[in-house]
Amino acid sequence: MIETVVQHLMIAWEIFIHPWTLRRSLWMILPLMLILVFIHLYFGRHRSEELGWNSAFSNSISLLWICMILSRFLFENYSWSEMLSEPQAMKSLIIIGILVSWVLVLLVLNYFHVMPKRLAFMLSSSDSVYVMAYIVISVIVDGFPLDQKTLIASLALFVIMLSVLQVIKHIIPMTRSAKQVLREREKRDKKEKAGKKAAETRKLKKKGPWARKLLDIRKKFYKMIKSINGDKD
Repeated sequence: MIETVVQHLMIAWEIFIHPWTLRRSLWMILPLMLILVFIHLYFGRHRSEELGWNSAFSNSISLLWICMILSRFLFENYSWSEMLSEPQAMKSLIIIGILVSWVLVLLVLNYFHVMPKRLAFMLSSSDSVYVMAYIVISVIVDGFPLDQKTLIASLALFVIMLSVLQVIKHIIPMTRSAKQVLREREKRDKKEKAGKKAAETRKLKKKGPWARKLLDIRKKFYKMIKSINGDKD
């Protein structure tokens, strides 16, 4: 078990480091990393600002041009007959096809605002888009075997890179105005939650004795949770 985990982590490290050692992939991933650094410098300092639907849509478009770059790489290195006969080329073509399909789905969902806001912004954030692009470029351009081990290692690297980027963003000191906005937003959210809870309480009281018992049980449950977490009323 431990050996398998270590093996997958080693492959993940190779997927991460390999693009920096080859010129053909370096010039693809270098702009992505520079963009990510500048974005995190900005949003780390101005943490109160949120992603909008327009930014989510533009991030999806950014992933589309990554697909075009990868398609160009395939057509420059393989003929049509090779892409339909060589396993590595066929798998790369399938991956690019899946990625293009995913991008088109994101574009449609973001354009029409179909998905819930939080889910849409999570899937279309610069972190998700550029980290995914980085990994796909490394796997396809640097010729990693397209098997189950590479898939698991890629998923592990995706999670690790997202976590590291979040840590970096939170290390950067916020502006005073950003801190103030976040405090006000937190107070507003607490008021909204309290209002909803009060409305639910009034509804339960109107429904009769069994509803009041349910309300008492819920109050005891919340008190128990607060005592476990060490929260104060």
